[in-house]
Amino acid sequence: MAYFPPGVLGLVRRQSQKYILSGLRRGLSGNEIQDILQAKDLGYRRQVMQSDVRYWRDAISKGDRLKFVRHDFKPTQRLYMQTGWQTKGRFETIVEVKYRNTLTGEIIEQDVTVVHTRLEAGQEVPALTQDMTNGEIDRAAESMVETGSPGGPVEILSSMKVLGFYNPDVG
Repeated sequence: MAYFPPGVLGLVRRQSQKYILSGLRRGLSGNEIQDILQAKDLGYRRQVMQSDVRYWRDAISKGDRLKFVRHDFKPTQRLYMQTGWQTKGRFETIVEVKYRNTLTGEIIEQDVTVVHTRLEAGQEVPALTQDMTNGEIDRAAESMVETGSPGGPVEILSSMKVLGFYNPDVG
């Protein structure tokens, strides 16, 4: 399984990752993504870029399977993409929350990162195992949107898990 070890990504490659992920989520091919990167002066070796595309394709595939875990079940570690990137917790789930600003009526989609934690001696520390159910992950993401929305009160319309990351070096 491919993963990015910490500290090995150069600046251009690190900046390119968001464009690769965005392109794959929109259904673009590797060649189309490379054209976009070159237009933004973020070109790098084709072989390395294709490796990054494969990594994100695998992550998206696993994230797609997260959607089908029952609300009261815990997703298994196999559904989380192993990474060496710096993360705040051993397990992190990215949830796309769609909500309506009740003052303006505007509908907004926001990606929220839920860090899986546990209480130890009154403090939150990274959870060493994936122990949150799908429903708890959704409620945590929705709570983050409701408490952190600068535009006033919000009405949650939907939430959907997009990606899950597992970093064995944390904890």
